[in-house]
Amino acid sequence: MKKINEISERNERTLGKGKGIFIGEKLNRLMKIKRISQRRLAKDLNLSHTAIYKYLHNRAGASFDVVKKLAEYFNVPISYFIEEEATHESKECPSLEEIERLLDQLPPEKREKVLKAIKEQLEALVGT
Repeated sequence: MKKINEISERNERTLGKGKGIFIGEKLNRLMKIKRISQRRLAKDLNLSHTAIYKYLHNRAGASFDVVKKLAEYFNVPISYFIEEEATHESKECPSLEEIERLLDQLPPEKREKVLKAIKEQLEALVGT
């Protein structure tokens, strides 16, 4: 509980008291993965669909209580919404050559499945 309080206090200092926690990108990602609509999420959490829309588009920050509900609902730690993600440069990201090398080691049917999954993920990120 001490860790949660420290995170909450840090966010209040960063965002300003009463501004809330802006979670749009992360909430959107979870909703896509779980294939949950805004209306469904609003109903399940007893929130207005307008509130969910505002959170998704960063037009309003979520209270810590809402973030806690979302974390429980999606079965993720509260820190998922609160902590900043590592920058791209700090992640150990494989090169395209490394990915190709690993794909070449797969049997054709598994390779097709992996490539299809990668394509779907990229399309979801790009929004096509």
